[in-house]
Amino acid sequence: MRAKTDKSDPPVIILGNGITALGALRAFAEVGRPCFVAGRGNDLVSDSKWFRRAPGSEDFVDIQATPDAIRQIGFDEAVLIPCSDSTTLAVAQLAEEGPSGLRASTCKTDVLLMFQDKQRFARLLTDLNVPHPLTLVIRNRSDLNVLDQRSFKHAFLKPADSQTFMAHYGVKAFWVTGKDDAETKWQDAHDRGHETVLQEYVPGAASDHYYIDGFVDRHGNVCGHLARRRLRIFPADFGNSTLMESVPITEMHSALNSLSKIFEATDYRGIFSAEFKLDAVSQDWRLLEINARAWWYVDFVRRCGVDVCNMAYDDALERPVQPALSYEIGKRCVYPYYDLAAFREAKAAGPVALWPWFKPWFGALQPVFRISDPMPATKATLSILRGFLRRRSGRP
Repeated sequence: MRAKTDKSDPPVIILGNGITALGALRAFAEVGRPCFVAGRGNDLVSDSKWFRRAPGSEDFVDIQATPDAIRQIGFDEAVLIPCSDSTTLAVAQLAEEGPSGLRASTCKTDVLLMFQDKQRFARLLTDLNVPHPLTLVIRNRSDLNVLDQRSFKHAFLKPADSQTFMAHYGVKAFWVTGKDDAETKWQDAHDRGHETVLQEYVPGAASDHYYIDGFVDRHGNVCGHLARRRLRIFPADFGNSTLMESVPITEMHSALNSLSKIFEATDYRGIFSAEFKLDAVSQDWRLLEINARAWWYVDFVRRCGVDVCNMAYDDALERPVQPALSYEIGKRCVYPYYDLAAFREAKAAGPVALWPWFKPWFGALQPVFRISDPMPATKATLSILRGFLRRRSGRP
């Protein structure tokens, strides 16, 4: 259902870039809300036909977001939609400084820090008795030395702050082969300012990963949620979904109960995306993480019927939030560029049949390509082709 808008609606300011910001921009622009993007705008979102840079935001960098930086954006009244961990935290801090014309649907700073910091998040799940991978906080070398060799089997080092870690290393985590390897990798991360935890790896295929996405309003009501299943991933170990489909929420009843327990205990408010992995042995839904913000595939969830972005808008303005009581099941989403990379990775490991791999592409939605807004996908494709031709020609 289309959101009702009028000329008195304050504008939206999207804080961030890339696929997440593009999805949020489309969510608001397609229902007629005035919308601006804060940032330098040299990526996918700036190629959209709806892109308008927010006045005063030319020097805004999302990873360095602060309340002061947000206040420099040229609006006295607006609804803020953060698209990264750093901007989400800055928005929450701004809200706690007192009433302002810059509003957002957000939870408190200490709750966000609990979700963003893997160490604190693991302690929360333990206290609430929510199934999750065994997670050990590593403060110094002595925390590793007291562990026996078995603790490092099927384990990896995971950063407390995944965003800065990814920017630094280009990966989400480090596999470890034993205590010595763990010490070496921990020390390197520690020297670069990254706190890490040692986490158990839950075995299983990409298709054992499930997500529950949705929105919680200021009264604690879950106004909508959607369940989806990852079908493929790239890179294989610690990558992002390249193919997924929506599934019935009834398949994840106990996982939904775990989320309800967490939201009640933390007084959560806002957009969320929770990742679970089904443990093949215990049949538990093990909670891996919760993104307390918009994420890559927020537009896919909207197109299935759960428009969390416009829910956040209404909630920020303390309006009634119209709940999403159902959504389309069996709808697929593919990210072709990364799914091709997943295909090449799978093919390097052994024979892969072409038709079964690419058949799910037909009829699937995409996070970047859109007939009504073609330039982001067009320019991205041309950029990829130019890079391919340069490599084939031997040019730098």
